[in-house]
Formats: sequence, C-alpha cells, structure tokens
Amino acid sequence: MTHKEFAAEYGVTTSGFIKFPPDKPLRSVLFDEVSLSHPAKANIYMIQEIYRYVAEPGETILDITAGIGTLMLAMLEGYNVQLIEIEEPFHNMQMLNAAKLGIEPLMLLGDCRDFLPIPCDHIIFSPPYSRTLNRPGKLTNVMKAVLKGDFYADAGDQSFFTYSSNPKNLGQLDSFMFGQQMEKIYKLCLHSVRPGGSMTIIIQDFIRGGERVMLGDLAVHQCKRMGWELSDWFKRYQPGTVFKSIQRAKGFNTVDDEDIIMLRRPQ
Repeated sequence: MTHKEFAAEYGVTTSGFIKFPPDKPLRSVLFDEVSLSHPAKANIYMIQEIYRYVAEPGETILDITAGIGTLMLAMLEGYNVQLIEIEEPFHNMQMLNAAKLGIEPLMLLGDCRDFLPIPCDHIIFSPPYSRTLNRPGKLTNVMKAVLKGDFYADAGDQSFFTYSSNPKNLGQLDSFMFGQQMEKIYKLCLHSVRPGGSMTIIIQDFIRGGERVMLGDLAVHQCKRMGWELSDWFKRYQPGTVFKSIQRAKGFNTVDDEDIIMLRRPQ
C-alpha cells in the first residue's frame, strides 16, 4: 500500500500525515485489562497495516522491544510472531494478552542483545530512547506510576517516563553510548532477517531547547551504516499521550507526527 492508498483508507491531516483511528475500544476487547495501563502502546491499526504491508501470512515477524505484545495480533491472521521484552512487568502482560487471545507466540524475557540474531523474515519495533529523553521522575518503576496515576511531566522538554531501573535497558545510557548500542542492535537485526527481508522502525522526533531533534534521520543514517537499505518512509499523525497534552497546555512545542521507516536487507 502506498502513502496515497493509506491516506485514502484512513485519512490524512492538512500536513499529509496518515491518521489511524483511536484503538482503545478495540484494544479493550482484545487485550487483558491490566495491559491497558501501559503508557506507550502502539496503535493497533498501524501495527496491522505494517505487517500486512511488509510480510505475507506464514512468515515470521519479530518485535525486539515488544512491550505488552501488540504485534501478537498478527498470529490471528496466519503470521508467526516472536517477541522479546526486557521488562518483566510487560512480559507478564504479554502472557496475559496471549492467553486472552488463545495464542502462543514465542515470548522471550531479557535483553534483545543477548538473544539476537534470531532467524526471522521481518522485524517491527520501536527503538528505546536514551537517558537524554528519559527525564528523572518520582518513580523509576513505570508500572507503579501508571497504576497510581502518578504521571510525571517534565516542565522543560518533551516528557518521557524512565521506563526501567534495569541496568541493561538502553534508556539508562547517555546519547553517545546509546547510539553505539543501537548500531550494534541494527547490525544484529540485519543478521537475523533473511536476505530481502525487512525491518520497520517506529520512532518519533523530540523537542530539545526549542529545536526539533530528528531521531528518524539519525536512525536511517545508522541503519545504512550497518548495511540496511531504505525502502519506504511514512509519516503518521501522533498527537500523543497525556504527557504531550500537559506540555501543550503549558505552551511548549511538541512533535505530533511519528516516523514509520521501512528498510530492507539486500539480497
């Protein structure tokens, strides 16, 4: 499906960004109630269109930062799904969601760098963010904050949770070391995917000091260095979470679009 075809089916903003429908009603039916508290869930309609676009039923799709496991819905359409998640609370939510859906995806708990390369046809994931974006909050355990409703909003820049106190989580690294490790991961992903297979990155720029930091451009540059070839690049409207609503209410600029970047492993 081309950007024009996506636009015709889902609609676009005045800036030309694809608008996927809110997925909360659908997610409430499909997934376990506990997992609905995760603050950064991937839009179901977006994930469905990505795997339908890059993969064929019967192929294997891997998410290396799987969160609560939205990608597992692909199993209902005949795809094979593998999930890696470093955070045990989210891994446990995956198991609850899989049980509710009546499916058994491969679900691995741990650092993706310890598991990769894993043979697969395609990878779809959202890269983590460095410590530069994970501003210190009142609580290091995101689940405690979510369940208590104790959201932390940074008054200076775009707001993000500190998702983990796990020392192996890349969110604990400064921007330089984070970049080094992401290049390693992109290389491991290249060795995981079959020749001609794909990797899709879902990533959002952020505002720092009033200027937009182009994380999508940086990710593409890193991936090309590691041997990937850019195949498609879509933009979707992503006005965001409660964090960005707070930012806008305070008069701060926010990034309201998200990059869907598709790359191919050369044949």
